[in-house]
Amino acid sequence: MICATKGPMARLFSTSFLISLSLLALSACTSLPSIGNIVPQIALPTLDNHALPQGKDIELANALLAAGKKREAAAAYFDASRNYRSPERERLILQASELAAISKDSNLAQRYLSPLRYSSLNKENQARFRFTQAQLALNDKNYRETLRILPQRVQGLPDGLASKILNARMRAAQSSRDRISLVQELVLQEPTLKNDYEVKLNHDRIWNHIQQIPRGKLNESRKHINHAVLRSWLDLGYLARTAKGYDGAVTQSARSNILSWQQRNRNHPGNSKVAALLKSAPATTTTPYKASSDKTSNSSHTGTQIAVILPLTGRLSSVGNTILQGIKEAHKQSSSNTHLKVYNSANSSIQGLYKVAVDKGADLIVGPFDKNKIYSLAKANLDKPVLGLNYVLDSNTSNPKLKQFGLLPEDEAVQMAQFALNQGHKRVALLTPNSAWGQRLRDAMRTAVIERGGTVVIMKSYLNNAKSYFADAQNLAFRSDEIDTILMAASPSQAQRLYPALRQEIKRLPIYATSHVFSGVANASTDSNLEGLIFTETPWVLDMIKNNSNAQSNSPRLHALGMDAYLIAKNLNKLQGFSGSLNGKTGRIRLSQDGTMHRTLRWAQFRNGIPVAIR
Repeated sequence: MICATKGPMARLFSTSFLISLSLLALSACTSLPSIGNIVPQIALPTLDNHALPQGKDIELANALLAAGKKREAAAAYFDASRNYRSPERERLILQASELAAISKDSNLAQRYLSPLRYSSLNKENQARFRFTQAQLALNDKNYRETLRILPQRVQGLPDGLASKILNARMRAAQSSRDRISLVQELVLQEPTLKNDYEVKLNHDRIWNHIQQIPRGKLNESRKHINHAVLRSWLDLGYLARTAKGYDGAVTQSARSNILSWQQRNRNHPGNSKVAALLKSAPATTTTPYKASSDKTSNSSHTGTQIAVILPLTGRLSSVGNTILQGIKEAHKQSSSNTHLKVYNSANSSIQGLYKVAVDKGADLIVGPFDKNKIYSLAKANLDKPVLGLNYVLDSNTSNPKLKQFGLLPEDEAVQMAQFALNQGHKRVALLTPNSAWGQRLRDAMRTAVIERGGTVVIMKSYLNNAKSYFADAQNLAFRSDEIDTILMAASPSQAQRLYPALRQEIKRLPIYATSHVFSGVANASTDSNLEGLIFTETPWVLDMIKNNSNAQSNSPRLHALGMDAYLIAKNLNKLQGFSGSLNGKTGRIRLSQDGTMHRTLRWAQFRNGIPVAIR
């Protein structure tokens, strides 16, 4: 297990520990994201100068590295090692090999490592040797080997090295598509978190991942885990999976087993989940939320009451809980006299929940997320305003009390078309996947281009799950003289193959894309394939990357959606005049006459594999 303290090292780790769960086509999300979309929101591997000797040769190597000449810097560190004795000699060789590994030059890294004998290295250099070997395994996507090589114990190591080791472990666990490995890493690294909020959020992550582990694998894995806290988490998860009978109620034997688990694990963090497990059947719950400084009951509040109606259990629970975390964060940062009441919309009549919320004093309702529930409210006689967190784009859903807000892909399509035409690129090629989502983006881009005086010369649909897109790129290249630019819509995995193919065949044309090409979390190793691509992105995501910080949830864009939902709820009157706008975390927000909210995002470009805000 990891041995970490709550001191400066823990504070350092916690800033790079929170992870992100990326969702594609967010505004149309109707299911939980798959494990394949989990990507690390952690600091990328960088060299540290701890224990490096001082000298002009070292200064030269450092200068080369600062100038971005990584291969030359690695060679300079290695050459400088001949001028020093142990352990400084080995430290410089490891600096060179680590830089080669980070640069994905495996042969060079192994050549640099070849003079070293692991058993002769001191403790720090042994850890650096293992980190370099693990980085090579990570480059080869051998995640099991990465976790085997990397040490779990980092106590006593320099902060920079210890942080890199833990970050690499988390990256490997998240990329492995193995939820058991990911849950294990979340448990092991929990001591590095610095405050109660992050710890609670980590418990929610652990529990959500455990609930998605197949029952048989969960049962088998828990029998072979030696770490007591992790084993108890898995035991509780298995009890939860086997608790209910055919009628949906918790069986008496399951209730007894859960209570027995609780007796054996009085101080285990999983106790926070026991109360919900013991409920006889899913039910609508009304849970008041209070900021920690609020000592009064919401039932006797003064000021504004906002009812939040979101799916907190069931298939959309990940989405609902992420949005809720964003709302709570914005509420916590607000100094106004506003109170929240939270309602679970899963398995409940939305009109019934709306009536309960209004009867209990709600001045405004935020939610629901589910489109069918929004449609139901649109057809109802509403006494209080509703801010639905998705879109039902239907002329029959007009209701003066209903406003709709979400991460609408069409907003990005319009913005991308406008940007291209403003650059003088009038002849446009549209490149989208042959899916319903791709057709939706294609139609929005085509309309936006034509309405703004441009010409759509080519509309190309590519296979949704093709292994290679070079044929598509070559087809566009044959007609590249007819167009000025390419507007592209793609998922991260599609973009990783499509954009390099385009750049190999078509070098001169600018290519613009929607935010869907980016997972939402910086990963220079993966996104180096997207170098130079310009795309739309939410301010929240770009600010997190710029500040080398971490999003507060498993999905940063949905978290930002929650924060902006609260912002809109507090400033709805400002938007009602249709002339004002709000600068939110998801973009600049304005209200249209039909009651839908629309966003203008920021522009970003991949530079050295990292999105950087531009313009």
